Amino acid sequence: MKQLLLATSALVAFAGAAAAEVTVTGDARIGLRYDDGLACSTCADGTRSGWNTVSRARAIFTMTGETDSGLSFGANFRADQASRAVGGNGGSSSGTRGTVWISGTYGKLSAGDIDSGLESAVGDLPEIGVSSLNYYNEMQYTGSDLDTEVYDEAGLLYEYKFGDASIYASFMDQYVGYSGEKRLTGNSWSLGAGYNLGNYTFGIGYEKAGIFVDPVSYTYLNESLSDDATVGVNVFDNDNRTWGISGGTSVAGITFKAIYLSTKVDGSNSIGSISSDDYDFRQYGIGAEYKMANGVQLAGYWRKLDGDSVLLANGLRSDNDANIYGIGAGYDLGGGAVVKGGIAHIEGTSAFLGGGRDIDRTIADFGLQLKF
Repeated sequence: MKQLLLATSALVAFAGAAAAEVTVTGDARIGLRYDDGLACSTCADGTRSGWNTVSRARAIFTMTGETDSGLSFGANFRADQASRAVGGNGGSSSGTRGTVWISGTYGKLSAGDIDSGLESAVGDLPEIGVSSLNYYNEMQYTGSDLDTEVYDEAGLLYEYKFGDASIYASFMDQYVGYSGEKRLTGNSWSLGAGYNLGNYTFGIGYEKAGIFVDPVSYTYLNESLSDDATVGVNVFDNDNRTWGISGGTSVAGITFKAIYLSTKVDGSNSIGSISSDDYDFRQYGIGAEYKMANGVQLAGYWRKLDGDSVLLANGLRSDNDANIYGIGAGYDLGGGAVVKGGIAHIEGTSAFLGGGRDIDRTIADFGLQLKF
């Protein structure tokens, strides 16, 4: 990866500080994308199919430094994140894009757009497609989605590695910047641990959150609710607890990974509650990827979203589950350019979209991913 060095050996204005530097990297993509679930207000089922151009370019700024005592520090953000990397809602000093970190002998502390402790330990499935195909490969982690996807607020992540083991801890509050306006009633905190044993990897973690993000409707819509100060179609005012585990290995050059997550949601009679009764939700996923010496790349995954049936206002019950499949391929041209394409499909029933709405959506893309 080529890097443009903007500043090197910049002296900090106070004594005892070592040199700092700023580098710029970037990424871009170009291609075509098909989606048969595009929103359509005049269509009978609210959706239509169509082709779209895939085109994006981003510059990534990374700033690093180190003190004479060996304490490292840094920050990064993309050009499109700049306004929210330097200040949060209402002009506060809570950056909600990019990250700021410090690290040393006792681990690393990051703030901003971070993964939760549970997601850091357990992880996600292989990403496919030139446009990532709505990130259907990613498991639903409420603690991670609180930081920039569901609500615009920064999070904290602590990580410490020793030998082949890693531990993680994260925290997310529910306040808008420092304004004192509280959107909902809960915070989110999470713990996780990972371990590498020869050719095997393992992860386990636990998360407690004050809101519940429904994986079925959220994955299908793939929408952000960060600008909505009220409970939305994906987000519910219920305390919940999630634990998860993952395992992976490599055989003959093929990397496999399996993930299981289990969430228990407390029933509540509050406005915006998912249910007055307790509600259970389970997520399963398996994935594999293969990178050949000739530059060919193959990847695929399957996810199962399995929630309890839900009692609707009309007295009927509706399932809340979905199956998701994805497969992709690529070819490394060298120099940071990769030809990629993929197809993903989600099907099932959402109890929270139209009182038991059937889900059937296919997306596909093909093009070039570029790194600078």
